[in-house]
Amino acid sequence: MSIPRAVTPFSPKFDPLKLSKLIENIVCKNIRGIIARKYLRIRCARFYQNCITIDVVGCNLRCIFCWAPPSRDYPEHYGKFKYPQTILHEVEAFARKTGIKRVRLSGGEPTIGWSHLINLLSLLEESKFIEQIILETNGIIIGSNPSYAKELSKFSKLIVRVSIKAGYPEKFSERTGAVIKAFQLPYNAVEYLLNEGIYVYVALMTDPRIVSLDERRRMFEILSSINRELPREVEEECIELYPMARRRLQIAGIKL
Repeated sequence: MSIPRAVTPFSPKFDPLKLSKLIENIVCKNIRGIIARKYLRIRCARFYQNCITIDVVGCNLRCIFCWAPPSRDYPEHYGKFKYPQTILHEVEAFARKTGIKRVRLSGGEPTIGWSHLINLLSLLEESKFIEQIILETNGIIIGSNPSYAKELSKFSKLIVRVSIKAGYPEKFSERTGAVIKAFQLPYNAVEYLLNEGIYVYVALMTDPRIVSLDERRRMFEILSSINRELPREVEEECIELYPMARRRLQIAGIKL
């Protein structure tokens, strides 16, 4: 399997779980017995009433509206390998300087390189400078096995934001480049996380420029079938035309 780049109207569909393994082999490395991972940067962001954002390299979906930098599609060319302890030191330095105590993992798919992620979350959990950890994920890996959600349940500071891309399998495939059978995985992730008592924050892509009212309704129906309270607390996302999002939409043949 080769690494898919930006989705075009003619791109072959890929299995995101197989892609996860492929990307992991690129962005993770065992260095003297410790798993290091590639990161692009650590920065302060205005989201969630200000947070320290840790941008990872690599993703297992190719969403056509994604804002993430080129490191999403070309993980072999971007980022630096860092130990979990190194990331902790950098985050704590930001926290001491800015007073911000909320950390966000984003910029790609942080669940790629699971053992590294668990080690990093363990360090952040114990840090006196960090009060809250937000894990932004597409849910593909977590939704493939409930044991992943169980591992995350030990972190009391953790909030998991699951991004839902579509209400129908074929639309999911069109927007992400992934095979249709992967459609259910993000919804599984929401269910598994809730079953473990983890705080789950669901974000739905409902931009009316690409999502019909019928499909939006279907997303809410699926969430209601998981938990009747879920639809009351979701975030409805619209496409932000950042440069990379604009470029990926153009490559996909979509004009907004």
